[in-house]
Amino acid sequence: MDRALREGEGKEEFPRLTSVLVLKDGKTTYEGYFGGADAETLQDTRSATKSVTSLAAGIAIAEGRIPSVSSPAFAFLADLKPFANDGETKSAITVEDLLTMSSALDCDDNEEQSPGNEENMYPKQVWTRWAVDLPVKANYMRDAAGRGPFAYCTAGVLLLGQIIQRAAGMRIDQYVEERLFKPLGIARWQWPTSPSGEVMTGGGLRLRSRDLAAVAQMLLDGGKWQGSRSFPRAG
Repeated sequence: MDRALREGEGKEEFPRLTSVLVLKDGKTTYEGYFGGADAETLQDTRSATKSVTSLAAGIAIAEGRIPSVSSPAFAFLADLKPFANDGETKSAITVEDLLTMSSALDCDDNEEQSPGNEENMYPKQVWTRWAVDLPVKANYMRDAAGRGPFAYCTAGVLLLGQIIQRAAGMRIDQYVEERLFKPLGIARWQWPTSPSGEVMTGGGLRLRSRDLAAVAQMLLDGGKWQGSRSFPRAG
C-alpha cells in the first residue's frame, strides 16, 4: 500500500494526497504523509466537520441543553427574529431535520440554482443571518416516518452549530473544545470563520490526522476513550 500511495502521489491516482492513517483494533497499522505534510500538519477535514458538529449536538442533548432532536430548531435562534420567509413550515423545522439534511429549507449544495447553495453564503458578511432568512421549499412534504426529502445542505449544519452555541451559552468552538477535544487529548485545531467571526461548523475544520483518527476510534468504541466512558452512549 505504501508503495502504491507514493507512486500515485501528486498524479491522477492521488492528486492531492496529504496523509493516510489506518487503525485496526485501536492500534495504528499504517501512517504515511505526503506532499510536504507530516504528523503535526493540521489537515482540512472538509465536510467531515459536519460529523464533529453532529457529535456536539448529541452531547448537548445528553446534557439537557437541547431537550431532544425533535426540538424546534428556529426557537433557539429567536434572537435573530424576524426571519425572512417565516411561517409554519420554517417554524416546524427540527434539530433532527438539520442533522439529517431533510429540512424544509430551500438548500441544496448540489444544485447551482438553489437559494441555499453554500457558494451563495461565502460572500456574505454574516452567514447565520443569510441562513435563517432562506426560503423554504414549495410543497415540502414529510414521508410516513416524518422525514422530509434529503438535500445536501451545509447551511443547515452552520445553523446547527449556532443552535448548540446558544443552547450551551458559549461559543461552539469552545464547547467542542471542552466536551470533545480535551477528553480525547486533542490540543491543536483550527476552525474557519465567516467575515463577521462566526465559527463555520459545516466544513473546513483542521485537525491532525491522528486526532481525527481518535474521534473515529471513540465512535467505534461506543463513546469510550482509552477504556473509560467519556461520551454519551449512542441511542
